[in-house]
Amino acid sequence: MHPSRSRSRALMWLFGAFFIGLLAISGVGYSQYNVAAQDSLQPQTFTPQPSPTDNGGSAIWTVEDVIFNSQYPRGGRFTIKVNNSIAKIVSAQVIYQHNPAARQRANATFDADSGYWIARMPGSDLPQWVAVDYYWRLTDAAGNVYQTETINDAYTDTRREWRMAESEDIIVYWEDSLPEQMGDAVIEAMHERRQFYYDAWGKLLGYRPRAIIYDGDHPEVLEEWSYRNYTTEPGATTYLGGFTTREYGAFVGIYYASRESVRRFAYGTVLHEVGHLYQYENGGMGFSSAIWFIEGDAEYNSDHSSSLRRALQVARQLAASGDLPPLDEIGRTDRMAYDVGYAFFKWFTEKYGEGAHLELMQLVSRGIGVEKALERYTGMSFYEVETEFRDWLGAPNAALPTMMPTPTINFFASPTFVPTKTPKP
Repeated sequence: MHPSRSRSRALMWLFGAFFIGLLAISGVGYSQYNVAAQDSLQPQTFTPQPSPTDNGGSAIWTVEDVIFNSQYPRGGRFTIKVNNSIAKIVSAQVIYQHNPAARQRANATFDADSGYWIARMPGSDLPQWVAVDYYWRLTDAAGNVYQTETINDAYTDTRREWRMAESEDIIVYWEDSLPEQMGDAVIEAMHERRQFYYDAWGKLLGYRPRAIIYDGDHPEVLEEWSYRNYTTEPGATTYLGGFTTREYGAFVGIYYASRESVRRFAYGTVLHEVGHLYQYENGGMGFSSAIWFIEGDAEYNSDHSSSLRRALQVARQLAASGDLPPLDEIGRTDRMAYDVGYAFFKWFTEKYGEGAHLELMQLVSRGIGVEKALERYTGMSFYEVETEFRDWLGAPNAALPTMMPTPTINFFASPTFVPTKTPKP
């Protein structure tokens, strides 16, 4: 079964990936909300490759059939049947992408029995429902080259029921076992946060992201594809709420009905992960040198007030107790990176104004590094910046005796840890 689209309170089940692709190509909208926005705040959908011009050389090319067949979780198959009026077709290639930035290529082979050119898309490390936007490039023996127009499809999961909802801001897929109102909550959170994202980053994302939401209490579907290391030890006070990578043009959310409300997930985890997508689009891996900065900024982009109050409370408790380490010693899998990192952005924007986030990120996006960007923006050394921040938190001895070098990390997949209980003062 395919995902249902929620519109008002009615559910309509979709049958077949072809229908999803057809909606994308034709521009037909079945959004839950009609969101009015100023031109400057109009969300962007992925712009496909322009239609080819002077296409095909001196030959006449006739496309009889072109299909993407999703075979989740084993990848997918592209096929095309095409005729050429003057010469034999000698090569064919599919160019496809899951996000607007990274193209991949797959060479095709010709099947003489069926008359189709066939190419494969691998499925390893790829969650269901990411976009598959592709076009074919074919060459004949006379050197003529023909390119099809871009076709928009999806890596569909035909083995179970999913729900789907969409708005101008986001496309949401969630497992059928999760609450029906998940799509409404995510769409509402994204709509309400649109102005914040615009102010914080100076622009909206250049594409409409996808949220793929799994049932954390029943992780069998999540375990089907290659991402495995998402669980925590029994009795742990934190658990993984989501992760983001550049390759998807989407993020994965893991929702635990036994531990949190739909609203908390939508306004916390979802907005946090979208914050990572903004990081990727505004400097990319330049953010990877400081984990507290990456995760603290993503928390700053979220909007669940009680979670953010708790984060600030935890950071203040650490400072007051003398247990707050230097920022660059905070580890990747430590909840402290989220709490203390958020507290830093809270202090930074209170001191320098809300516009300071955009200005700082514009510096970081130039690749000069987090510490140097902060030094250039504030006019202080990073040591002085951190000391002032620690003093604001209430550390009894804010000055650090030594400053450790910042580690360099080449890749992050953005785990989001959410507490199961609020610590007491």
